[in-house]
Amino acid sequence: MTAQTRRDLQQENERLRLRLQESEQTLQAIRSGEVDSLVVEGPDGPRVYTLEGTSNSYRVLVEAMGEGAATLAEDGAILYCNSRFARMLGAPLHQMMGNSFHACIPASSRSNFEALLRRAREGESNGELVLQTRSGKELPAYLSISTLSDGGRRMLCLVVTDLSEQKRNEEIVASERLACSVLKQAAEAIVVCDEQGQIIRASSAAERLCGTNPLLRPFREAFPLDVAVTSGQGNHDALSNGDVAGAALTEALVRAVPATLHRPEGSTADLLVSASVLRATNDRVLGCVIHLLDVTQRKKAEEAIREADRTRQREREAAAERLAVESERLRTTLNSIWDAVVVADATGKITMLNPTAGELTGWGNDALGRPVEEVFRIVNEETHLQVESSVVKALTEGISGGLANHTMLITRDGREVPIDDSGAPIRASSGRIDGVVLVFRDISARRKMESERVSRAEEIAESDRRKTEFLAALSHELRNPLAPIRNSLYLLDRVPPDSPQASRARAVVDRQTRHLTRLIDDLLDVTRISRGKIELKRVPLDVRRTVRGVCDDHRSMFDRRSIDLGLEMVTGPLWIEADETRIAQVMGNLLQNALKFSREGGSVTVTVTTAHGGVEIRVRDNGIGISPDLLPKLFEPFVQAASGLARSHGGLGLGLALAKGLVELHGGAVRAYSDGVDQGAAFVVTLPLVASPQQSRSACVPGTLTQSLKILVIEDNEDAANSLAELLKMEGHRVCVAIDGQSGIAKAREFRPEAVLCDIGLPDVDGYEIARTLRADGKFRSTRLIALSGYAQPEDRQRAMAAGFDDHIPKPPSLDALATAFASRDKPRTMAAALAPL
Repeated sequence: MTAQTRRDLQQENERLRLRLQESEQTLQAIRSGEVDSLVVEGPDGPRVYTLEGTSNSYRVLVEAMGEGAATLAEDGAILYCNSRFARMLGAPLHQMMGNSFHACIPASSRSNFEALLRRAREGESNGELVLQTRSGKELPAYLSISTLSDGGRRMLCLVVTDLSEQKRNEEIVASERLACSVLKQAAEAIVVCDEQGQIIRASSAAERLCGTNPLLRPFREAFPLDVAVTSGQGNHDALSNGDVAGAALTEALVRAVPATLHRPEGSTADLLVSASVLRATNDRVLGCVIHLLDVTQRKKAEEAIREADRTRQREREAAAERLAVESERLRTTLNSIWDAVVVADATGKITMLNPTAGELTGWGNDALGRPVEEVFRIVNEETHLQVESSVVKALTEGISGGLANHTMLITRDGREVPIDDSGAPIRASSGRIDGVVLVFRDISARRKMESERVSRAEEIAESDRRKTEFLAALSHELRNPLAPIRNSLYLLDRVPPDSPQASRARAVVDRQTRHLTRLIDDLLDVTRISRGKIELKRVPLDVRRTVRGVCDDHRSMFDRRSIDLGLEMVTGPLWIEADETRIAQVMGNLLQNALKFSREGGSVTVTVTTAHGGVEIRVRDNGIGISPDLLPKLFEPFVQAASGLARSHGGLGLGLALAKGLVELHGGAVRAYSDGVDQGAAFVVTLPLVASPQQSRSACVPGTLTQSLKILVIEDNEDAANSLAELLKMEGHRVCVAIDGQSGIAKAREFRPEAVLCDIGLPDVDGYEIARTLRADGKFRSTRLIALSGYAQPEDRQRAMAAGFDDHIPKPPSLDALATAFASRDKPRTMAAALAPL
């Protein structure tokens, strides 16, 4: 704040005080009858008001006053007030008449107001008081109260002066004093200049830096500076002349600019100067603030540090030059060698390694001075036990070690590199061992070629073995049907065509022919899948129906071997888009595999459910199990368990390979699990779910949604809520929608639904709280509450039931699922099973 601004505020306060005094004297003269008329200066010029009993003229005078005026009854009721009084209290004039003035006095001011009233009854009283406007805002005011008598009735005359402007001015002055105090005590040199560049404020540190009192002096005169100006600084001329204030007032960028201060006694100081302009609220430039940071001592310390660094650098360069001269001959020789070379001194610490050694070990020059064992770590290739390097023998025994085999170098990043290595001592002329040289080479390529040769030979042998086994199995499988076919043809030639023997012979021929056809089809399918030539006729189908049909077709085969075939499926359709023939083929292969590896009297269970947004079909048996070494290769063609039980039922080992290929073509996956031999096995097929087709929707709904219900849908996803509501309306129901919990509760009480479909995750209150709220109201005791949630774990269902829901349906619900839930309105609450999406 400038001195001029402070003087203006003080003059404004004085003017308000005189105006208040004048108003009080005028009112006192009117009350005592000392004047007969008044001259009031208004916007239309001076006007004369007489006071000879005319209330109208008196009111005109009061209305022209700059203060608020009012007449109060003894109980505080406002009998009259002027417009200024009403505006001050923030209410229309007509609403003030008849209201109690006590409503305008906050609780904190009531005791002071009562004291003013007591003094007014004895004559006249005045004082400051905080009033409260209609909006609740506090109004600092000066009140003058006097008593009047009107026909024996005592009234109070009240004059109110608004002190808001005066208080604001006082606060500004107080803030200015505080700012001055803070600036004065600042530890750093800070000065404030007015718009002319003259110093009007300065901290104590600035005075000490200047060496004299800088106040009311131009900044350039109080602080003569030599400024180091750069091309990036604004107002280059002002800065170059040391006029930092002038540069700042023109809004030039002055930030940490180096400068030299010349003191009156002849000393100098190194500074960093920053400056910024000061603006009023109307964007008028008031002056600038300049910060002067004395960096004299810091610069001296920095120079000392730089000199010490230069000294150390010279010493390092001299030492490096000596070392280079001493080792140049040896370095040149060793760097020309293609093998990796490491040189160590007599203590075993590395003094040199060539680039090849650095690449192999992963170390650079930071290996210098380290023990050889830290950089050159070797282990036995087969046992991985640490091996003593040839360096130790060369240093301790003075003997050279030849190239070694089956040694692995452990690099810096942990890699293992096969190497050959040798070491030899370096001797002085006296025979003393001064060091050792270690030579080694990477033999990874050689080992890789050897390993590949062995692996290739093993793969060829394995492929040949599997080919031989396959050809033997194929020969066996093709020969097996030939004997019964030949025997049956022999019978057909010799028995009457309509005889029982002829019928049985034809059945044998048909059965064995189908068996041969299936073998050939499996071989062709494997080839088609491997070449990507198989075609799928995808249609929407309920996978439950397909699985049930395949189980029914194979049940007689299981019954003949006394193996129990169980089927467990969720309620409601599970729609997939697939080739039904191929899905049936997959299930048939899995069932035949389970039958093949199950013992008589065993059991096979097929489970159809949903998991992770898809269909999961699990075929579990308690048969001979799968060995761990066979499990990873189980889905490869021609792979079979080496079991007499398996071979007794034939097969080429193509069934699981076909199942895997067909499932993957449908975008699914198949996995096998087994705890080991004699622990049974499980095969799990997963397929993606799709939305139910329109035609299947009508097939599952008739007979289930025939009764019209009042249904409330509470769902924060408006698209989901509205689409579900439309589906329910198409089925003849009356539906109401709410998109949050609170409105859902309100609509439930208004709509009185027979069923509520409620989302669990809502923006305000969750579905559990809604269920508890409705269950607590006896009106909803018979209402069916159904939870809709994207979470379908058992604990999610249990939590929904505990909160009061009757059913829990995973999102998105199918109409079949909703039909089941609505049809259970009169039954005890149960958890709904996992259901397919729409």
